[in-house]
Amino acid sequence: SSPRRAAAVAAAETVAQLQSAGLATLPIPIMAPRGLVNSGNACFMNVVFQALLACEPFRALLGALEKVAVPASVCPLLAGFVQFARQVRQPPAGHTAAA
Repeated sequence: SSPRRAAAVAAAETVAQLQSAGLATLPIPIMAPRGLVNSGNACFMNVVFQALLACEPFRALLGALEKVAVPASVCPLLAGFVQFARQVRQPPAGHTAAA
């Protein structure tokens, strides 16, 4: 069992406990634990990305933009962010989300 798998199981158990206690009323998306490599001075950018992806309205916007296929030639930053969000949502190969 990898540390990431153990973290995913622990997170799922915590969410279940909060929901059973009536403390978690919003649906929480199952997302595999991910990390970003901090190369050079990218740590601030990584924090901003992670904060934005934790915001449900922003994730919904990215999902809508994914459906209209934002061309990278017109909006490279936005197209890249949509692709990044898609990759974060997908579990790693061989990973199954804990129910």
